[in-house]
Amino acid sequence: AHRRRQPKQTHRALDPDFNVRLAMWDFGQCDRKKCSGRKLARFGLLSELRVGQSFRGVILSPKGKLPVSASDRSIVESHGAAVIDCSWAKIETTPLHKCKGGANRLLPYLVAANPINYGKPWRLSCVEALAATLIITGFLEEASTILDKFKWGQGFIELNAELLAGYAECETPEEIVAFQKKWLEENQGPSALFAQKSALDNEDQDETDDGDQEDAKEEPQATAADDARGRGVDDEDQVEDGTDA
Repeated sequence: AHRRRQPKQTHRALDPDFNVRLAMWDFGQCDRKKCSGRKLARFGLLSELRVGQSFRGVILSPKGKLPVSASDRSIVESHGAAVIDCSWAKIETTPLHKCKGGANRLLPYLVAANPINYGKPWRLSCVEALAATLIITGFLEEASTILDKFKWGQGFIELNAELLAGYAECETPEEIVAFQKKWLEENQGPSALFAQKSALDNEDQDETDDGDQEDAKEEPQATAADDARGRGVDDEDQVEDGTDA
């Protein structure tokens, strides 16, 4: 049987002054030149994981049941945070179960600032998803460091300032869900979350990550688990222990 060729692994020295471990699984489905995760790796701010390699930190994945919250700070501090880089169009057939490890988590409602998906909810790049996780768990300096590697990076914080500040004040996943619901109802109406997720489900999902090319004109493809927003978080989600054994 034909075996899918895994992307070539690169080994770069990590920045010793960066205090949080960041990582990424790459399924080789998107343009390597446009991947924001790979750009972070070139700066020594992120390590690339082999498909099948385990990770003990927070994993942003559609498999998550809980939204990331301040209660995950100790996990991020001790073991870091990771994203899964794959195409939205192929997410149903991507073997996410091979991204093994710690606590699978979702990100709450946020809007992309990257050039490809600017203004779209849930469609975050790898760097935006990781930055959001860092901010929500209290690592503001580290979030700013990784966003500074992109011309548009700080725009992500500006675009989501109220949301990020509110999420960062939440102590538990339940509080994250409640704040998200209240904010959406106050700003976009009671059915906003459902309507936005439905609209995204109907889009052509063959999109790329934002990447290094600030003015990319190619047909976009998105990363799949950069904010795990393919599933989203709403008040009907059952909040339960999402930490794998």
